[in-house]
Amino acid sequence: MLTGKVVGSVVSTVKDSALRGIKLLMVSLDNTDEVVIAADLIKVAGVGDHVYLVTGREAAIGMGEGLIPIDMGITGVIDTYNNE
Repeated sequence: MLTGKVVGSVVSTVKDSALRGIKLLMVSLDNTDEVVIAADLIKVAGVGDHVYLVTGREAAIGMGEGLIPIDMGITGVIDTYNNE
């Protein structure tokens, strides 16, 4: 599982039909300089939100509709961090 901050969105006019209605968001991963594209599996994440993500098969299964062509999915919004 990874964490990051949503920094933007992606607009795609042509994509696989399984992705219709799914937001694609740009996420800056924590502790790296990497920015990735992730499908918003929970349908509530937006720019500025801190989120946690899953990758690979787990991301595709998270859609609950069989395997779809995604490799990274947002599965939750982080309310607070606690470093105790």
